[in-house]
Amino acid sequence: MADDVSLVQLRVFIDCARLGSFSAVARELGRTQSMISCAIARLEERLGVVLFDRSARLPLLTDEGRALLVHAQAIVRCVDELKARANSYAAGTEAELSIAVDAKLPVHSLMRAVGSFREKFPSVQLHVHVEPPGTAAELVLTRRCRIGVLGPLPEPNEALVLAPILNVAAVTLVSATHALAGQPGRVPRALVDEEVHVADLRIKREFLCAGFGWGCMPLHLVEQDIATGRLVQIEVEGKTREMLSVQLSAAYRRDLPPGPAAQWLLDQLASSL
Repeated sequence: MADDVSLVQLRVFIDCARLGSFSAVARELGRTQSMISCAIARLEERLGVVLFDRSARLPLLTDEGRALLVHAQAIVRCVDELKARANSYAAGTEAELSIAVDAKLPVHSLMRAVGSFREKFPSVQLHVHVEPPGTAAELVLTRRCRIGVLGPLPEPNEALVLAPILNVAAVTLVSATHALAGQPGRVPRALVDEEVHVADLRIKREFLCAGFGWGCMPLHLVEQDIATGRLVQIEVEGKTREMLSVQLSAAYRRDLPPGPAAQWLLDQLASSL
């Protein structure tokens, strides 16, 4: 009966298919060839199909064997993942972690932290959601993400614990072809046309480069455009550098504090920034 199929038998089946020889598997596992042949024979009996054609010098997978090998490999992978997650639970580490990140966070810092996280917690599935400004908080509040790196909230929220980790410098810009590009000193608000408001910062950057109005952008996202002259910094009346900078904060729900892996990632982000 298929209910009597064991994980050991499936692993032996996979190894025999991989090495193409019962004797090779026996040597690799430190078993006798007869033990390996017996394991395969029992598996075939349980499944009711012949997995290997033994008429040649070396066993060859039958059509049924090739089809069932895919399922056997999937089952073994699932069991291995189950054991890895169980070990993480036993160690108090999350099996899965989702983080919501404001798009203003410098991407090189995020990549560095994620790379270190994968080395430190290889069994933890990490999901990173890079969100337009103002939307990352919603993912944390609705528990879709365990932790976040958020920009300023429109109003205080007692459900969240916030810890400032970075001030992102921002600048006001126009295209080099824009009429305001050559305006000396601070530009009076009466002279500036409508500010570009686009949630996706990449699209907003392209709008500005195309000459559509003026806008405020994180400096690290437009440094290359400024250096090449594609975008030009301007100073708009009533907007100081302090007003333009954006504070990013590590965040989590007060009733759902971060576990070991989540806290480590937040600490890593804070230290790298």
